[in-house]
Amino acid sequence: MLLRLSVVLFLAGISIAETARCSLRFQRFTYADGLSDLTINAIVQNSTGFLWIATHNGMNRFDSARFRIFLRDRTDSTSFVHDDVRQLLVDSRGTLWVGTSQGLCTYDPLRERFHRVRLSDSTTYVSEDINGLVEDRDGFLWVAIAGGGVLRLDPRTHRFLRYVHDPSDSSTLSSNTIGELLLDRDAYL
Repeated sequence: MLLRLSVVLFLAGISIAETARCSLRFQRFTYADGLSDLTINAIVQNSTGFLWIATHNGMNRFDSARFRIFLRDRTDSTSFVHDDVRQLLVDSRGTLWVGTSQGLCTYDPLRERFHRVRLSDSTTYVSEDINGLVEDRDGFLWVAIAGGGVLRLDPRTHRFLRYVHDPSDSSTLSSNTIGELLLDRDAYL
């Protein structure tokens, strides 16, 4: 017990020493700086250096000097599907995926437009409340749906497979409520 406590204290000392050596600088941004909301749900950086910031009140693009706010425009089918942006992902092809409380879309940087990705087909209705996004090593996008299980989406065809809980089958998901998705170092979901 004493040895275990000594090891923990030693490691804590290393951690504190490393933090002291590292000089972190924080810069705070607010509404006055152009940020659309102070609650940040996700942040990603794309290959051009933009920071994309998901909030409950739209999405913000930061170019290191100013913010550009993207909000839903009900009269424009090329705006994204909802202002409650929950998840962001830049995939291995450089595509920005935007998960909202009412759907999933991709961003076209050349036209500065969004394209909706339908997660339901003619035979299956799927809630489109996105809780998680992750790309696997084969390039498939995995999408966690609030109360709707998990989808494996082919980003090229937009076809998907749905994985849900089946109480009579112990090899299925343990629940349809998935809060977040991660891949471990061995690429297991």
